[in-house]
Amino acid sequence: MACGQSVPESQVHLLALSTTVVYEWLCPWIPCIGVDSVKAALRAHAVSGNFQVGLAIQTASVRTDSPDAPALLDNTTQVGEGEKCTGVVSIASTTAGKFFVRFGLGYSLSSGSTPGQADVSTSLVYTQCGQVLGSRSFALDTSTSSDGFALISGWVPALLAQKMKAVVICRSLTGNFEWKLAYRTATTSKENPSGWTALDANYHGAGELDSGEVSLSIDSEMWVQFGLQYHSTSGAGQAQVDCVVAIRRS
Repeated sequence: MACGQSVPESQVHLLALSTTVVYEWLCPWIPCIGVDSVKAALRAHAVSGNFQVGLAIQTASVRTDSPDAPALLDNTTQVGEGEKCTGVVSIASTTAGKFFVRFGLGYSLSSGSTPGQADVSTSLVYTQCGQVLGSRSFALDTSTSSDGFALISGWVPALLAQKMKAVVICRSLTGNFEWKLAYRTATTSKENPSGWTALDANYHGAGELDSGEVSLSIDSEMWVQFGLQYHSTSGAGQAQVDCVVAIRRS
């Protein structure tokens, strides 16, 4: 499990036409499990006009085609000609409840309406002590109120899973199908696991869920595995369920 990543250095020419911030993204969407801080070096040269540029962030809870509004990170703005290291910027409170993040540049005029421009080079690194375990897509059907379980992940070391985060999309639901996230552990041997423990107090139906970071009390266990717990409250029920689960250390 790596605890940090860097984004390849970029060089772009940016043209600002107003005081409204425009965004230029430096990297694709990445899972933000364990992405707690970021640092960048911004270098603005060949500047004309009242050009300014700063480090920007955008998050998405479940789907990257339905993101949150982008925003500039505080105190990272370079105004005019010059170079700046942002220092370590904590984003843990922003990424904890989301599943995807991307970083970029936000640029605009500091004042006035005369166009401004600059050649901007950026080096960026972020901390990340977490990993995505995988994704699964299930076509589930049941006609009983007894719980069934579908495996989302294989067994992973519990030491690496002090917190988990998952996104789930449940669609094409018929009948009284319900589901919730669950996990089970193994103290010494995977062949002798515990029973399943629900991660949600309540069952869910059709829709989208971002669990946010969920703390696990499994320090005395060697292994952990994640799954989907489901049943029908009455009669037959079925649904298509897509899941992604990730883990991190605290």
